[in-house]
Amino acid sequence: MKVCKHCGSKNCVKHRRHCRECGNKYLREWRKINSDKVKGYQKKYYEQDKESRHLHRKQWLESKKDGKWTVYMLPNANDYVGYTSSWYERALNHKSAGNDTTNYRFLMKCDTEEDAKQLEALLHDMGYPGKHRHKKTSH
Repeated sequence: MKVCKHCGSKNCVKHRRHCRECGNKYLREWRKINSDKVKGYQKKYYEQDKESRHLHRKQWLESKKDGKWTVYMLPNANDYVGYTSSWYERALNHKSAGNDTTNYRFLMKCDTEEDAKQLEALLHDMGYPGKHRHKKTSH
């Protein structure tokens, strides 16, 4: 059985010199000391390739579109109803806002945005929550 070189613990993993606690402590200290150096490398790399990465991501998101407008429902987010031309990008926005996008349903695929707006408005009039319905202005 291996013994940690720092604390003498016998909980050392076979191929490591430190136990988990000492290894994590070492890593935290190393990051504190070298944070400026690491950030400099990252910044330099991202600045060099910023435009091509932006273009690549834009093309990738465009490839996810099918040319139709999708009316969808999020059952786990209080039956939220909305429409979008890019479900993938809209789902990412919902997730970042804290909404649960699991078990989503596509209610209809429309050829025009106007048709999708009308269907969404009809569903909102029926009582389904949606676009800014939950945000009330206070006076």
